[in-house]
Parts: sequence; structure tokens; C-alpha cells
Amino acid sequence: MPKNALYNKFYRFKATSPSTIVELDSSGYGTITPTISGGEIVITSSGEFDNGTWIDDNQNTSAAYVDANTIKFYPDADWGVIVGEIWEYDD
Repeated sequence: MPKNALYNKFYRFKATSPSTIVELDSSGYGTITPTISGGEIVITSSGEFDNGTWIDDNQNTSAAYVDANTIKFYPDADWGVIVGEIWEYDD
């Protein structure tokens, strides 16, 4: 089943400590920019996130919706590789 049949919007990235981050998959979102800054993984968009946006990763890293433009992941100091996902769907 295609992702757009399950989710309205979907974004997956792979971050490698200390500074490499790449997009693995994206559907439905406009421009999303991933960065690593001060040990945090920062995902920014143009007002596309909302408080109902789902956030997950393969390391059980703390993550938070900051505002409509920003979601942050807060990995442990010794993290190596994190694959993260952000998605939205209609009930």
C-alpha cells in the first residue's frame, strides 16, 4: 500500500552523528529542511506542522513539536545513527 494511502504527509530522514543528515523519503510536505545543530536534530518547514503531527525514531530519542515550523529531536550525547519519521493522517 502506498504511503499516501495511509498518511496525508510523511517525512523520513537518517542522521549520522555529528553532522550528516539526509532525506530518505517524503510525501505531502512542501519544503522541509533537516539540520543538526548543537547536538540537536532540527526539522523545519514553512508552517506545515501542527500539534497532532506524529514524531518517531529508531532510538526512542526525545522529540518535540516546537511550533508550526519546527520539530526537534534530542539524541543522547553518544548517539550514532538515528532514522526519524514525521507524519500526519486524517482519522
